Amino acid sequence: MISAARNRLIKEQAIKESERQHELNVLKTRFFTNVSHEFRTPLTLILTPLERLMKNNLDKETRKHLDLIHQNARRLLNLVNQLLDFRQAEANKLKLNLIYGNIVGFIEQTLNSFSDLRESKNIELEFLPDEKELFMKFDRDKIEKILMNLLSNAFKFTPEKGYIKVFTELINRDGAERLIITVEDNGIGIEKEQQKRIFERFYQTDLPDEFVQKGSGIGLSLTKEFVELHNGSISVESEPGRGSRFIVDLPVDRKSVIDPQDAFETETLEPASLKESLSTSPREGKAPKTILLVEDNKDFRLYLKDSLQENYNILEAENGKAALELLVSRQPDLIVSDVIMPEMDGLELCNEIKTNSSFSHIPIILLTAKSTQQDKIDGLRQGADEYITKPFSFEILESRVEYLLNLREKFIKHYQQSFRIEAHTKSITPLDTKLLDKAVQLIQDNLSNTGFSVERLSHELRMSRVYLYKKLTALTGKTPNELIRLVRLKKAAGLLLETDMTISEITYAVGFGDPRYFSKLFKAEFKVLPSKYRENQGLTLD
Repeated sequence: MISAARNRLIKEQAIKESERQHELNVLKTRFFTNVSHEFRTPLTLILTPLERLMKNNLDKETRKHLDLIHQNARRLLNLVNQLLDFRQAEANKLKLNLIYGNIVGFIEQTLNSFSDLRESKNIELEFLPDEKELFMKFDRDKIEKILMNLLSNAFKFTPEKGYIKVFTELINRDGAERLIITVEDNGIGIEKEQQKRIFERFYQTDLPDEFVQKGSGIGLSLTKEFVELHNGSISVESEPGRGSRFIVDLPVDRKSVIDPQDAFETETLEPASLKESLSTSPREGKAPKTILLVEDNKDFRLYLKDSLQENYNILEAENGKAALELLVSRQPDLIVSDVIMPEMDGLELCNEIKTNSSFSHIPIILLTAKSTQQDKIDGLRQGADEYITKPFSFEILESRVEYLLNLREKFIKHYQQSFRIEAHTKSITPLDTKLLDKAVQLIQDNLSNTGFSVERLSHELRMSRVYLYKKLTALTGKTPNELIRLVRLKKAAGLLLETDMTISEITYAVGFGDPRYFSKLFKAEFKVLPSKYRENQGLTLD
């Protein structure tokens, strides 16, 4: 009896200890992940202005120093990314995000990012593909990290005036196509007994004294994880003093994705819409739009403000709660918000805005240190129009701001002409669609009612006159009075072509009390008098 009770007590203690260790590991993982995410904001504040500086005409010495800063800042970012990927791998949360594209072109792009390092170390970097194109499914992020790790190691362990060569070869093995990617260098090489262990976590080889950067020991481990996620394999061939060859063997799936939006062109880094928006001055000849910046990091908020205020009016809020309070009195044309903030985070703010008919038309760009595919999905599910991961190029943010503002202007013009919303119009939420349809329907239902007013419209829509004015102006470019008048004139134009009603009859049928006043408004809108419009079968002077 005593033995059984003792065994039960030991078992209970073991279970409690196991639970305690599990809770401790969860807390450590959460802390570790949060700290890693926090690194991304200061890294953005280093890299983004630095990259803008590097675009200026600089003397050789200044360029050399900036290149060194940039190189090491990118290396620090790569380490942060590795730590986050490592935690995901530990939790078995690594997933593939397969897209269809030209993997050979993508590999070449990745190699081009090492041009500065190639010049500074005077190392020959050569790309030797057996085919110029190979379209297949692959995870762009994971393949990039595989290449970055292998190339970074090759540059680290290859002396000046050495060489690094990257080969791609398409082969057929057992009736299935395989892509072989080989990264070869003539660096220091790896001892035979160490070659079997270099893919183990935290394993570090013994290096000569001149190699002070010994690494974290997780880069090649993660590379192996990423390769195996693709159902591939990785191996190494090396001889001390003569260099190394890392061989990545991947299955080839040529089946195209169903959704064409998932495909991408590897020859361009940005969508065509971004390039178009960057090619012209954003606010030339137009009144400046207003952007609300929601960011708890004061330094980062100040940097964004300084960068954007040349072309836009800027409002500021330190968190989501402060932003909502500001929206009551001021309505911006677009919101740029961080995700992780105190009191109310960016996701909560996004949800509050997109479910409120008074604000749901305002486009939102989320900036975040959280970089996983699921994080992006969560942001888009809350109604975000764009999701940009820190650190980012300022030009990317600037182009997305301009793209969304242009998209809204195009919608306004479209709506003014047709009073119909295309279901695929990205910048309009379902809530906005419903509101506009209801507003137009209410006006149409009361066409002959000369007493139908903005007050009546706002009452039926259950919105104050102030919010109705802001909402309709933002969505259609028309005030409520102008919208009521325009719907009536559009109906009048239809009646002129479809019926034999006199102009006076049409005047009263669409809610105008004076035929002369009606004709004046009609000519202002359609550039011809009602009688000429009927005579010309709807052709105007535009």
